[in-house]
Amino acid sequence: MPLPWLLLGALAGGIAHLNAGEKNDRAKDIAEQSEEYYKQNQVSYACAKEYAEKSIEKLGSRKKVVLETSIKQFLRSYEKIKHIQFNETTGIEELKEFEITTSSFNDLLEFTNIYESKFSSAAAGTAAGALTLFALGGNVAAIGSAISAGGAALAAGEIGAAGAALGTAVTPLATLVVPAVIFTGISANIKADDNLKKAEAYSSKVNVAVEKMKTSIVKYKAIEQRTDMFNDLLNELNERFSYCVSMLDAIVLKKSKKAKKKMIKVEDFTRDELKLIALTRALAGAVKSVLDTPLLSSNGNLTEESGRIAEKI
Repeated sequence: MPLPWLLLGALAGGIAHLNAGEKNDRAKDIAEQSEEYYKQNQVSYACAKEYAEKSIEKLGSRKKVVLETSIKQFLRSYEKIKHIQFNETTGIEELKEFEITTSSFNDLLEFTNIYESKFSSAAAGTAAGALTLFALGGNVAAIGSAISAGGAALAAGEIGAAGAALGTAVTPLATLVVPAVIFTGISANIKADDNLKKAEAYSSKVNVAVEKMKTSIVKYKAIEQRTDMFNDLLNELNERFSYCVSMLDAIVLKKSKKAKKKMIKVEDFTRDELKLIALTRALAGAVKSVLDTPLLSSNGNLTEESGRIAEKI
């Protein structure tokens, strides 16, 4: 009478295969859902990174233009009158604390000299990286050294040393190992249990990777917002500054011709001209603050200093 036992064995095997099929379907669903979840967040991460980098490059380009035009013109004109002790402080009230001094003038002159010697001569392959470092770094001397070193990060136009910790590196999906759903014969149920465990482990790894991406996305968006704010601020300041510098340049040129080889004195200026000088000095200091304030700290976080500067001006 072995037949009933054979039937029972066949029935048991069928049930095992049925259970195995359900578990493998579940494992497959978990793996596919995890992969889709990862890819969706990877797209969001890539977009946030791209937008932040474009904002950073835009700010770097803006700083470059300001240095090469209005700042350069201001330094040339102000060099001829920096010896004068100006008492007139009438200007934009909120910019009084930024009014340029002899020390800050020399800093700005050094800033420009380093820029011209390092940035303008940077190889074409490092140009994008140079703009990125210039936008983020603040300290132009340190950035100049980085450009001289000609690192691979600069050549690639990446965020580089100034933002080394910006955003967590994305874990490639392939390295998370998608579980293979395989089962055969009597061991079907055991294989299915193993596949389900692998799928759940895979899902956990994906969740960890996605959380890291989400943290980076938040950071990238914050940097994009701060960078755009600095770009708008610099643009607005430079519109006023370049207008004042053009008038200052014309006045200084006129006074220089009149004084001939003599030094220009404070008495040579009218009250309105002294007010213009005070306003231009205040704007120069404000522009300088935006140019040399670092946006990111060494660990890739937004600096408190950049937040304060944006609130003050």
